[in-house]
Order: sequence, then C-alpha cells, then structure tokens
Amino acid sequence: MNCISLNPNNHTLVSSSSQDDTLRFWDIYREECIDIQRGYDSHAHLVAFHPTRDIFASNRKFKEIQIFNTNTSHALFRLRSSQAVSSIVFSRNGQFLASSSFDKTIKIWDINTGECINVISVDAIVTSLSFDHNNQFLASCDGSNMVKIWNSDCNKILKTLITDISSVDKVIFSSKREELACCSKESIELWNAESCQRVKVISVEIDFIESIAISTDGKTILGADREYDIKIWDIAESIFLRRLRGHKNRVMCVAASSDGYTIASASLDRTIKLWNLRTGECINTLEGHSYWVLSVAFSPDGSLLISSSKDETIRIWDVRTGKCLRVLTEKLYEGMNIMGVKGLTEAEKSNLKALGAIEKEVRD
Repeated sequence: MNCISLNPNNHTLVSSSSQDDTLRFWDIYREECIDIQRGYDSHAHLVAFHPTRDIFASNRKFKEIQIFNTNTSHALFRLRSSQAVSSIVFSRNGQFLASSSFDKTIKIWDINTGECINVISVDAIVTSLSFDHNNQFLASCDGSNMVKIWNSDCNKILKTLITDISSVDKVIFSSKREELACCSKESIELWNAESCQRVKVISVEIDFIESIAISTDGKTILGADREYDIKIWDIAESIFLRRLRGHKNRVMCVAASSDGYTIASASLDRTIKLWNLRTGECINTLEGHSYWVLSVAFSPDGSLLISSSKDETIRIWDVRTGKCLRVLTEKLYEGMNIMGVKGLTEAEKSNLKALGAIEKEVRD
C-alpha cells in the first residue's frame, strides 16, 4: 500500500496499492471495501481530496489523472498527460486542479468541466506544487535552487525566488499565513509569498528528509529523517527545538493534528507513535501492524488516525485511547469472479477465494 487519503467531508477512505495495481474505496465505519478501481500502474501514489466537494483525484496509469465521485467511485473526468504525473494539488477554493508532469509542464484543470485551461512549459520537471490558503499564489519547485511563484491561474510568474538551497525538493504553504517553506536536506527557508522576501532560514543539517509537515498553527516545522527520529524547528525563532526519539527504525511519515499539539509518526519499526508537540512527550505507541508502517493521516477533527502499512492493511485508531477500532484488510483478488474458469483445482479455487475472489454465476 503506497498511500492513503481521508475525505474531509464524509467517512470514505481511499488507498492505493502497488501490489495489485488498484485504488480501493473504504467505508471506515462499516469496515467495508465499497468499490475497487483496477488497472492502476504500480507507481500510482498521488492522491488528493477536494477541499469542499466529494470528489477525489489520483494519477491513474501514471500518465493520467482521474477525478472520481468519492461516494460512488465513478470516474467523472480523465485528465491526460503525455508523460508521468509528478504532483497534483487542488486549489484551496476548489475551482482548479494543478498538476505537473515529466513532460516539463504545469497544467491547470477546470474541476467542473475537466478541461485543461492552461498549459505552462517549464525548464525542468516540477517535483512539488502548493497553493496558498487565500488562492492567490501557486508555488513550484524543480530540484534546483529556484522556486517560482505563479498567480493562481498559473498564466504568469509573479516572482522567482532564488534560494540559498542547492536543491529545493518540497514547497509547502502554511495553512494560516502567506508563508512558504522551501525545503531540502540542508535547510528550510521561509519566504513571505506576498512580498517575496526571505524571512527565515532554518538549518536542518540532516542526511535526508523523508517527510515534512507544518503544524496547524504555523509555528513549527516537523521533519522525519533517516536517524530514526523526528526533529522540530521553531519558525519564529529559526531554531531547532527538540528531537523526538523512540522509534527503532526509520521514520517514514509525520502528520500534524488539527488540535495544534498532537503529532503522529509512522516507522519501519512497525509502530506509530503519538507525541505532544509542546512537551515532546510520547503519548502513546500504537502497535498492531506486522510490517513497515509507511503513512499516517489524521481525520479533519483529529479524533481518528489512519495508518497504512506494507502488511497491506489499513488501521483506524482512536487518538484519545490509542485503541485500534478496525482493520481493513486488502485482498489481492478482491471481487474477481472465477466462475467458469477452466483448469483450476479445488485447492487453487480455495486459495483464490481466501484472497478475495468470488465464484458466482452472472446473469444477464
């Protein structure tokens, strides 16, 4: 399982898997897989929910973005790309989807019609895109020392930021301010997107950033690296605050809760840890996955935590109690009808059914 994303508007969860090339739609309360979209490339891992509507985007077949109705999982639009899609992001007002591709373009799509309303050619492959919270700006980076700030329609470059970072890998706007974080393994630079002035430089000096997040109050930056821990930096003071230690293997993902003080970390040591951002205390260690935990995401109200693992399960956790509420198990051949298939022994049929296959007569 490569990625999970929770719809902020209802109780639908979407996961993508590299094992069986599928997207699966889950009802987290009924603990049911309610639909399967097959035919996904093994690299399909980009998922994004619309901020206000029940629609969902994913890079189907790696060269195609599909917009789904989350409730029905029906594809509304197919947005074609000539090469692999490298990033997708919805505008904060939900009117547009921006995508970047290995064909060195940024495309802006109208969500209501599925029409590509703008195509911008750039000098290199864009690795990260981010809209600001007021929908004024779109930031892009391409692994160089430059970050481009576009107007929201992406038809004009407003400013090119020349950073002191040799390779900017990620750009992230704060959810509450017009501050843009430009991130690399060397440092994190904070820029004011309106004035296009650099306001902070935070030295990180780590080998590699696996994951990065900004707290919901916009005051701290969280980073996971290869040293099995989480590092926290204070944005206002541009200083390193603390190191959260406790994992026994690499931390793959960090996430910040909407409550402003709870963070979660997912690790290759098969555990998830909940931390108090203010004190650095480990609140709880969530155990249950049998293989690497690769991703975590908080529900919009912060009450639930969802984790995905290499063991091909999704677990739903109660953040307050640390209890695992339900386990969603992906089955490799979920829904595949083997009725009438010749050459299968009874033992083979039994094994296929254990992996989710069904044997049912289909009537016209």
